[in-house]
Amino acid sequence: MNESVFHLFKTYKNNYIYDVNTNVLMTVSDEYAKRIVEYKNTGKLNCVVKKLQEQGYLRARNNFVMEHPETEGLEYILENNLNTMALQLTQNCNLRCKYCVYSGNYENRKHSSLKMNKEIAYRSIDFFVRHSSDSEKLHLGFYGGEPLLEFELIKGCVEYIKKIANKEVIFNITTNCVLLDESKIDFLYKNRFRLTISLDGPQEIHDANRVKRDDSGSFANVINAIKIIKQKYPDYLRDVNINAVLDVSKEFKSVYDFFCMDDQIYDIYATYNFQTDDYVIHKKEMSEAFKNQYMLEQLKYIMAMLEKKDIYSKSNIFDSYIKQLIERVHKVIRYKSCEISKTHPGGPCVPGKHRFFVNAEGYFYPCERVNELSPVMQIGNLETGFELEKVENLLNIGKLTDEECRKCWAFRFCTICAAKADEGGELSRTKKLENCKIVKETIDSLLHDYCMLRELGFDFDYDYEME
Repeated sequence: MNESVFHLFKTYKNNYIYDVNTNVLMTVSDEYAKRIVEYKNTGKLNCVVKKLQEQGYLRARNNFVMEHPETEGLEYILENNLNTMALQLTQNCNLRCKYCVYSGNYENRKHSSLKMNKEIAYRSIDFFVRHSSDSEKLHLGFYGGEPLLEFELIKGCVEYIKKIANKEVIFNITTNCVLLDESKIDFLYKNRFRLTISLDGPQEIHDANRVKRDDSGSFANVINAIKIIKQKYPDYLRDVNINAVLDVSKEFKSVYDFFCMDDQIYDIYATYNFQTDDYVIHKKEMSEAFKNQYMLEQLKYIMAMLEKKDIYSKSNIFDSYIKQLIERVHKVIRYKSCEISKTHPGGPCVPGKHRFFVNAEGYFYPCERVNELSPVMQIGNLETGFELEKVENLLNIGKLTDEECRKCWAFRFCTICAAKADEGGELSRTKKLENCKIVKETIDSLLHDYCMLRELGFDFDYDYEME
């Protein structure tokens, strides 16, 4: 008999239970929590559990086929619904960032002189437009290496897709800013590029990792580019954001203070991520100092949000965290559960609906984060188009761990995609399971913060703009 699947946790104020079948998050009393724990540990029913089951909770999992809901229409999606493509214009870069996937500390990429020629770029755009008939607008991104090394190709691609697309095209680019001078900013502004600037914190932090070939830092280049934008096109700031890569082996407070207080960047939307462990050869462990400082500053930010005041504690670097709570928790539990015959954890995405990556040689990948050297991640090319079977396998990565997924309380919140299961060019069940603990710990933390904010009066429907 299938077991009921749920997650019981406690904030400083309340006990909560999340029930997977019903997709309901609810408060329970201390007595209820005690009885639920007894049931979880022994498997024996008691009056509390019986009552909850009568109400539809804590029941055995519904029988279902482990299949991504978009599998059946996958061929049609790939033929007609592409809306996002990123072109790898070059594998070369003018920096040698120490944590970059091209740095030599990763198994999936190395710096090279390989770059995309005009023919492959335009054929990729042709393919993209041809397979996007049902999409209202298109998103075209430029990726590297450092994409601005191929600025003339960028200009050509922009002109070409505008000529053939016959619909709105939104452009985006991520740059280290070393080459971002006034004339390039003029072009990006004119074509309303969504611009992501790489900036890791104050100069001593940023320049420790984001270095040029001569080992000099790039902080001054970033600040200069931001100054030009603010002086010449202040309205462009709504299309500009900063992305910071946080070095977990060091300290965090100076980074946080920088994003709070620096005159040039405090009002620019910022996102952050930790140095990725995907394909990394030498992993870094999070220091206790970093962890403690991160948690403290996050708490200060949350309290500032509750006060709805623009105070020191409210740094723009944590704005993305609130959005993460909205996207990964609030929006998930808003949907009412119903009897379904097919379902799948939500980690994988359909290439083109979120990301569709074409490398410099014209080969297709689900996104820019996967291993270009892995045959299982290569899902087609310009000559043959998509390989449907490969795409379907990546989309249904949950089948690798069918039994474990069915018993997992974090099923609906899961973020594990095929990249987390790629080992030596094969999809590995063992590798995928290694990431499960990390994901569940992350979701548990998000649920705690989400519930704590609601307890303190934060309304996720009204207190924060939902995009």
